[in-house]
Amino acid sequence: MCPLGWHREIYSCYYVSKSKKTWDEARDECQTLNSQLTTISSSDERKILSKIYENKERYWIGLRRDRNNIDVWKWMDGTVMTYSNWDTDEPNNEKNNEHCAETMAGPWNDQDCNTMQKFICKKV
Repeated sequence: MCPLGWHREIYSCYYVSKSKKTWDEARDECQTLNSQLTTISSSDERKILSKIYENKERYWIGLRRDRNNIDVWKWMDGTVMTYSNWDTDEPNNEKNNEHCAETMAGPWNDQDCNTMQKFICKKV
């Protein structure tokens, strides 16, 4: 059973924020809600998520460049990204400061972690 305001999809509950925060603030807010910024481990999960958020918005997901190796992307739980859905020519690390991942209408983009955006939390 999911808390009020969350979306139940298969084995997980998802919370789509209405407020905008930096990636770190979004991570902290999800932790306050006993969850984490969402992982997206398959095409099926990506399709599920695309049904519950507004396609015109950008949302933080729980994916970030590894601090020790910027070529490696890791999920919130520390696992290395295996499934990806990067948009064309992404990630591009424009201006050398795009270290966090966002989703927008499906495809992913790397973005400056200090950008204020909505976010998606996940409880398993």
